[in-house]
Amino acid sequence: MGFEGNDAPTLQQLMETMRALQEANKQYKLYQEQIQREAKAEQERLMAGAVAEAMAEAKVEQEKLIVEV
Repeated sequence: MGFEGNDAPTLQQLMETMRALQEANKQYKLYQEQIQREAKAEQERLMAGAVAEAMAEAKVEQEKLIVEV
């Protein structure tokens, strides 16, 4: 199941294909890193919001206890 005659890719074509695949792989890795950075930033933003909300709720509860005493 090989190539016949002029159907066989030249070494130059194979090298160009390999370079194109390497560049595509590089771009994919950069994209993956960008997505991971964005996901981490979103996670940190959500955590900060949750902490702020919990602190606000705790303050309200604290104030209720002070008023009761």
